Amino acid sequence: ALLVLLGLLALLEADRPAVAAWAGTAFILATLCRMDHGIFYGVGSGVVLVDQVLARRRGRSLAEVARVLAAWSAPFGLFVIYMLWKHSYYGAWLPNTYWAKSADVAWWSQGIFYSLSFWVGTLALLPLLLSLGLLCRLADPRIRRLALFSLGAVALFTVYTSKVGGDFMFGRFFVSVLPLVLLSAEVVVGWAISSGRFVPAALITAALLVSATPVRLFDGGSEIRG
Repeated sequence: ALLVLLGLLALLEADRPAVAAWAGTAFILATLCRMDHGIFYGVGSGVVLVDQVLARRRGRSLAEVARVLAAWSAPFGLFVIYMLWKHSYYGAWLPNTYWAKSADVAWWSQGIFYSLSFWVGTLALLPLLLSLGLLCRLADPRIRRLALFSLGAVALFTVYTSKVGGDFMFGRFFVSVLPLVLLSAEVVVGWAISSGRFVPAALITAALLVSATPVRLFDGGSEIRG
């Protein structure tokens, strides 16, 4: 979660090669911690590509665009080197937990329940939708990157989590995407207050407060004995 957030913060300023390289490195390190976090690197790649296409249309030289894309892609070489070593040592591309937890088998019924119990049960879906809806309307390139990355990462990671059947621990799979919700909400509230739009600021603040309120999802009388 820390590496994903650090990658996002660098991604917001990734119109320079050095910063793009730092962003890519953070997302690749997150992928080395958990291979399913390659989703974040993939989404970030899409954001960088869209951003550089728009920059090219605004007059940025092809050489500058190529330098940013090369800097972003360079850390992927670290992942390739690691995977080649891993396969030569273990004789497999995927970790043992992939097979032990049957990640190759889709379990949509359980996974959708797991995802809905988090997004709806915690009401985190409410500030997420309000925030992203407003972020997409702002013209600032950094805010556009935040909106595109948050929307893509949350959507794809939720689909992935639903496909593999979720987890035995409530909300654990969504620890890495929850900061995206809070950061998006904070940015929108700050923009709304500074521009005198107090109604959106109040709505999102209220949604955050509601989502922070404890909700009983299970019968308090039930007990699990180990």
